[in-house]
Parts: sequence; structure tokens; C-alpha cells
Amino acid sequence: MLGSFCYMASLTARGGAFTAVQHLSPDAHSRSAFLFDLPRPTLKEGETVDRELDKRGEGIAQCAKLGGRVYFDVHDYPPELVTGTGLQPIEYLARRLQRNGTACVPVTGTVTDRGPEYVEAVRDIVAADSRGVCIRVARDELEEPTFLEEVIGATLEVLRVTPGKTDIVMNFAYVGNDKAERLRSVSRDALDAIIRIGTFRNIVLSGSSIPAQLGKRTKGEVLRFRRVEYDIWADVARMLPGTRDVAFGDHGIVEIHHTAPGKVVNVPARIRYTTPHEHVIRRAARGDYQSLCKELYESKDFMGRDFSFGDQRIASVAMFGAGKFSPGTAVAHDANHHIEFVSQQVWQHINACGGEGQFALPKPLSRAWLNQLLDLGVG
Repeated sequence: MLGSFCYMASLTARGGAFTAVQHLSPDAHSRSAFLFDLPRPTLKEGETVDRELDKRGEGIAQCAKLGGRVYFDVHDYPPELVTGTGLQPIEYLARRLQRNGTACVPVTGTVTDRGPEYVEAVRDIVAADSRGVCIRVARDELEEPTFLEEVIGATLEVLRVTPGKTDIVMNFAYVGNDKAERLRSVSRDALDAIIRIGTFRNIVLSGSSIPAQLGKRTKGEVLRFRRVEYDIWADVARMLPGTRDVAFGDHGIVEIHHTAPGKVVNVPARIRYTTPHEHVIRRAARGDYQSLCKELYESKDFMGRDFSFGDQRIASVAMFGAGKFSPGTAVAHDANHHIEFVSQQVWQHINACGGEGQFALPKPLSRAWLNQLLDLGVG
């Protein structure tokens, strides 16, 4: 079975990520899938779980309407949290999306990771439409190949789906402190176990090298983090042509499991810019976003104002300013550049390795993107 995308971006379901996806080029959309993680809710007085899910669902639906492959996961929600009608959050969100005709795929962990009740709720979602399911396998499960084969098989039985209707995400999470040789070995052994089970619709090797916390002392410095997750995937993909397609996945430019503070905080200005081998992070006082944009714009890292919508906006801020800084604005700029660049980088690597025949990517849909300058002040 040929893969239907070569890159999966796992993104926090917030306004900045939604805006980033909505302003991608046709090529990036045709190569990519988007897995939206709903952040753990911090409900204020008078707010409900239902309304929170409605808000996040609207952003997911807007991205799905663009024709890309969209997935959704609510694993950061407390297991005891239910909606006003007694539904599990993932079931409520799925019904909402289905009523609107939105083509999205639900995500679950294994039955060991999420528990049978959660997986059974996802089974009911899968039975109500024909879009299949995605199983996100945790790192500790990936490190035990024999157990991995058993637990994926058990999860498929509970879900009542075949591998051909199932996507597998090998989620290594943070890999910034890992040795590449060990990660390569674990990845290959886990892949062998997954392939023995059957022919899955898509297999994704995913991770992140961006630390969850940077610390206040790094403000004013230019931080560079090697993209270890890409290095590992590139090595593995180089060995695979002719046997099995494996897409690349990462967590974009922010920690997807970060929980927003329950109180108002003065978030610093920051730019998280992706280059061929590094995540380059600049941070400054909240009012210094324009100076950060100027610094990036004049650096050798910058790929040009016409490379992406995000690059165009960074260049415009550097030259003309952008009014009051919003954290969601910076996420929209940085994530848009990241997805645009990584989707291109991954496809070029696959072609260089002779693996393009293992993927059946849709023809890019023509749409305007760089000429739209929307208000990006979203959280």
C-alpha cells in the first residue's frame, strides 16, 4: 500500500497553528497531514467542556476544508472529564465534525496506553464513518518489539479494523538528549515488528528536539537545537526504498503537550525558525518582536520573504512593524514556515533515495496563499 502523505505535523489545536495550516502552499498541503492535539482545558468560571471542544473543532474543520489529511487527538484531557451529555471528549468532538461533513480521522493510543474504555469509544467513532483510525504508539512500547506487536494486534481487535484502514504513528516524543545510534536501532526493530502485523495505510516516524522549557536565562541568546528526529528518519528512510514507505513526523515548533498557565503571564517575544539541520530560537522582551524579526531577516538562516506566508510576514514585521505582539501571531508565522520547509525537505530526501514510488500524493490544489495578509492576532 502506498503512503498518502510523506510528512505529518503534530500541532496544538490553537489559533496560531490553524492559521499556519490555512496559509500553506498547494505543494505543502499535498505532501502533508496534520494531527491536532487538543490542549488540556483550563476552564474559567462559566465555561464548559462542550464549548471548549466546539471552539477547537471549528478550527480543525476549517483546516480540513482545505483538502488536506487531518487527524485529531484529545489524550491530554483528564480521563474523568466528560461533556454535559456524558460523552467522552473525543466522541463529542467526532460527532460534531461528522455532523458538519468534516473529513477527519480519530487518534487513539494502544489499549494498554489509553485503556479499553477510550479505545472502545474510538471504535464507535470508526464504525460511524469510513475514514479509519490512527494509533499513536508511545515510546516505551516502541522499545519492546515483542510487546509492541502484541499490543497493536490487541488494539486492532478492540477497534475492529484492519491494518489497511489504520495509520501508525511511532511517537518517540522528545529525542534531543538521545544517542542517534540507539534511536536508529530502536526505530528499525519497531518498524520490523509493525510490518510483521500487516500492511498499514501509513506509518509515521515522529519526534521532537525542542525542549519543553528553555528558562529565562536564555533570553537574548540565539539557541540552536539539532533536529535529531529528522536525522533519524532520514537514515531509516535511506534504507527502506522498495520495502515500505515511512513518513516523517515532528511536533512543529512548540511542545504539543504544554499546558497553558491558569493565570495571565507576560509571554516573551520569540521566533522559532527551522533550518535544514536545526531549530533556531530567538527570545526577547515582549515588546521586542520587531527587533527579533530584523535579526532573523538579516541573518544567513532566513530563506527569503517569498519562501512562505510566514516568511513574508516576518519580513514585513522587520521592515514595517506589526503593532502589538501576540504569541499566536508568532506561532502562525513560525509554524507556517516550518511546515512549508519540512514538507519540501522530506519530499526531496525521498526522491533522492529513490522512494517516491512508495507514496501516492494527491495533485496540489491551486489556491491563493501568499497574497492574503490576514489579521493573525489569534491565541
